[in-house]
Amino acid sequence: MYLTATLALGAPDDPTCQLYQAVMSAYGDEVGDVENVTAMGGYAAMASLATALEGMTGDITPQSVIAAIKAMPEHDVPRGGGVRFPCGGTAVAAQPAVCAKGSLRTRLDGEGQPTTYEAIDATEIMAGL
Repeated sequence: MYLTATLALGAPDDPTCQLYQAVMSAYGDEVGDVENVTAMGGYAAMASLATALEGMTGDITPQSVIAAIKAMPEHDVPRGGGVRFPCGGTAVAAQPAVCAKGSLRTRLDGEGQPTTYEAIDATEIMAGL
């Protein structure tokens, strides 16, 4: 059985998951369950924003933030298991605010746990939208 996911759960070999674990070890004392998908999702959203704004200089205004996000180079989605995101409005033509055009797929083992993740590019699927 396969599972589609937006975050890589239980993927200790993924560098973005290793970074999440390091951040939670250093700053997550008040997080009751760091393996909870809500904690991971919050981290992924904030880390994605930080990645998009990395290297931003000058005044921070709504317009400068939007410009920085649109100009960002493609990066790995934090905890994304290899899914990449550019936010220049090109990932999904009909939805310019969408930054990633992929997801993850994993086969579940006999205990119902994810095995290895494969990044799936949904470009062809999204082209019809």
